[in-house]
Amino acid sequence: MSPYLKHIFPVNMYHGTVENNAAIKEQILPLIEKYGNRHNITPEGWLTNRLKTSFDDEDFNSMMLDKNSDIGKVLLKQYINVLENFFDRNFSVEITDMWYNLYSDGEYQEAHTHFGTWKKQNHFACIHFVSYNPEIHSPLRLYDPSRHIRVSSFEFFDKRIYSDNVDVNAREGDFIMIPAYLEHEVNPGQPTPDYPRITISFNVCVTDIEEDDDE
Repeated sequence: MSPYLKHIFPVNMYHGTVENNAAIKEQILPLIEKYGNRHNITPEGWLTNRLKTSFDDEDFNSMMLDKNSDIGKVLLKQYINVLENFFDRNFSVEITDMWYNLYSDGEYQEAHTHFGTWKKQNHFACIHFVSYNPEIHSPLRLYDPSRHIRVSSFEFFDKRIYSDNVDVNAREGDFIMIPAYLEHEVNPGQPTPDYPRITISFNVCVTDIEEDDDE
C-alpha cells in the first residue's frame, strides 16, 4: 500500500440562505436606528471597542425572540424554517439567545466561542448576514479547535497542508451554523458608515426527543 495523508475528525459547518432577508433587513434597520443609542457600550469581557451590539439589552433581544412582535414574527419564521429543515424531526430545537452586531467604523470582534457560561448549554452558534458585502466587509473567520495543540503535530510545520483558520465565503442573506465550541472572530475592517456590516447571532440548544420520552 502506498503511503497517504488522510484528514480525520472534520468539523462541520452548515452554510445556507435565509429566504426573505430583505424583509428582515427592512424590520431590523429602523429598530437599530430607534434603540441603537443604548447599544454603544462594550459588553463585559469583550475586547472590541466601538462595536454597536444589543448583546446586553435583554428587552431588545426579548423583542427579537417574541413570536408576537413584528420583528419576532419575521425572524423566528425564517430561522425556525432553516433549523427544522436541517435537523431531524426527532430533535427539539430551541433558540436560547439572540442579538445583533453592527460594524461601521473598522470595528472587530475578538476570537471567542458560544460555549460555556451562558443561560443554557448551547450546542450550535448561528450567524445571519443581514447586511453584508464581501467586497468591503471583513469575513467571519473560523479557527481549528485543535490549533493550540498542533505544535506537536507534523502538520503544524507544513502550511501547504495545514492552516489553523478559514474565512467563510458569505454573501448578504447567508446563514451559518457552527458547533458552539468553535472559535471565531471578525477582524478590523474599513469604515463603511453608509453600508454597515450587520449580523444577527443566536444560540441553539438541541434535545433528542426520543431520549426525553425514555426518561
